[in-house]
Amino acid sequence: MKRQLTISAVCGALLLSGCLGANTGDPRQGGLFGYSPKNYEQRIQDREARYEEVQEEKAQLQEESASLEKQKNQKQANVAAQKRDLNQVNADIKSLKDNIRREQATQTAATGKNKTQKTAKVSAATGESEAQKAAKIRRMQEELKRLEAEADALSRM
Repeated sequence: MKRQLTISAVCGALLLSGCLGANTGDPRQGGLFGYSPKNYEQRIQDREARYEEVQEEKAQLQEESASLEKQKNQKQANVAAQKRDLNQVNADIKSLKDNIRREQATQTAATGKNKTQKTAKVSAATGESEAQKAAKIRRMQEELKRLEAEADALSRM
């Protein structure tokens, strides 16, 4: 009987110590008598403060995301405008090449047996001398080179 009483006392002491537990400040730990309202309130305040920090960080990230999206849209618009400009420059180059070919064909036709007659007819029809035509061709070729350089620069963007 004494032995049973000793075993019961030891078991009771162990059960009671398990219920009391250590006061850790965490309401999930510490047993039945380890609950502290101050610690519980502090834990709530800490969690609310962390929640506010996370909300502020989220707002900042959303603002940054919106700003980056706006920059992306602006850059896409710039690229589209540059593509339109490049297409226009390419069209101008094609037109100038066609004009140069026509002028060279006109010059080639003007050379030969009837060079003097044809030059006089063309000069009379257009009001341009041979020197003026040659200067015009040089200007057109320079303009073509400039436009080709500009097209190359735009295509590298």
